[in-house]
Amino acid sequence: MYLCLQQNPDIYPNDINKVQFTLGFFTEGLPAEWAFLFIEKVAKKDKEKKLEPWGRWDKFYDELEVVFRDPNKKQNELTRLENLMMKTGQTAMEFFKNSIFMLYEQTT
Repeated sequence: MYLCLQQNPDIYPNDINKVQFTLGFFTEGLPAEWAFLFIEKVAKKDKEKKLEPWGRWDKFYDELEVVFRDPNKKQNELTRLENLMMKTGQTAMEFFKNSIFMLYEQTT
């Protein structure tokens, strides 16, 4: 999404276009519900004649990060690293331990 927006500044020249394009991807489940509530807030702001009812792209993007980021990102990355296998059939941790041990033996 971000890449598409960056590569097409003529199609998405302003914050409203970027926000609306992004909301178009939220079609099912929690993202769809969140988008519906967001659009309801926009409609209310528009009805009240508030400036920038769609808000700014950077604020919208920050809100997406808070709402949809992976709360277990660090743990998931650690799990992926622990499950990573080398060509030798060793896990990454086994490979690094053996490498460190071999380096230690060479220096002593």
